[in-house]
Amino acid sequence: MMAHRVHRSTPKSNSVLALALVISLSFNAFLILQKYQITISIDEKQLIPTPTTKDKFGSSLKIHGYSAELNVSIDSQERRVSSTQLLAIKDPQQIASNETSNYHIVFIGDSILRYSYLEWLDTIQFSRSPKNYSPNTLINEKLSSSWHEYFINTTTHFKGNMFCDCRRSEEFDLNVEVENLYYQTDNLWATYIQLPGDNMAHGRFSPEECSLAKVSIADGPDKDTSGYTWGYMGEDSDKLISEYVSQFSRKPSAIVMNAGMWPNEGIALNLGNIFKAAKDVLGSEGKMIWRATSKRKHDLVASTSPADDAAKDWSYRLPYLTYQAFPKLEISPSEYFDDNHFGNSRIYREWNADLMQSLGTSLEARKRSHRVFIIVGAVRTLHQTEESILE
Repeated sequence: MMAHRVHRSTPKSNSVLALALVISLSFNAFLILQKYQITISIDEKQLIPTPTTKDKFGSSLKIHGYSAELNVSIDSQERRVSSTQLLAIKDPQQIASNETSNYHIVFIGDSILRYSYLEWLDTIQFSRSPKNYSPNTLINEKLSSSWHEYFINTTTHFKGNMFCDCRRSEEFDLNVEVENLYYQTDNLWATYIQLPGDNMAHGRFSPEECSLAKVSIADGPDKDTSGYTWGYMGEDSDKLISEYVSQFSRKPSAIVMNAGMWPNEGIALNLGNIFKAAKDVLGSEGKMIWRATSKRKHDLVASTSPADDAAKDWSYRLPYLTYQAFPKLEISPSEYFDDNHFGNSRIYREWNADLMQSLGTSLEARKRSHRVFIIVGAVRTLHQTEESILE
């Protein structure tokens, strides 16, 4: 738990004193705020805690779109905040951009994870507010005239921070296609390795060479026909992690993985070894996150794959593994650009709220505490010391 100061209100009796209690962002925090009928005023502007709907933001708590870290004293008799000390107030989407020094997040998965990765990075780099969504051209290649143009546009979008080992024919061919993305700034590295289920992840650049990665032409007389320098089948993802991911000069802080809608029985059978390899590379403070399959256009709810079911089972046994089911979001059929992919970046933003929270937990373990907290009122008696409650 991060170090913090506690401010007490002046007690009106010897039986009740006020103490600040740290509550992480959750729906439970709203219930506590509601129970004590607490409102928080910052710069004379009253922020009334309101829970977002579960369908929209899962179990996250937002206060007028902001997350706050406060030292608060509660007058328990009058049920009001008697004093506050503002430590920080931030748009929740800016957490990672400000506090990710020397972090490296590795994404391994299908095209939907790629779009999720791009939206997540765009939100961080450009410090987007909750309703300032990423451009849809970033998460919908159909808005570009070709795959080559899409790769060029999404690479240049990040203003020199993205390197793309990318090549894709307009006639989809796994033997020709390659897509690995390397985002690198002083504070944050984020790598995406395309793995379509049990098929092969492969590329043309080693971790040491990733800053040389480039977009290549895959069609016409000038097409690039260069081969791959590395490759691993989906069921061998443990070797992908232990032999390729481990070679980056910046150690991964977290690995985010999915299998998506591709056949993935091979991955499912080898997940134990895959998660063990991840643990070995991440070390004691790293985190593994498994993202379950998203909802298809005509499905009422998201269905899980064999790898999803296996990952969920493993998550009960491995403390470093987080299983993220696809949340219940309001998505209309018109917000898909095909049967599987979302065409509205809003959906990725809302889906990535869980990812932001999980990665925040991972970053906390690696650099003191970088989770955002709200401090709300609680009551202690004379028999409880400040230290015992903080424990």
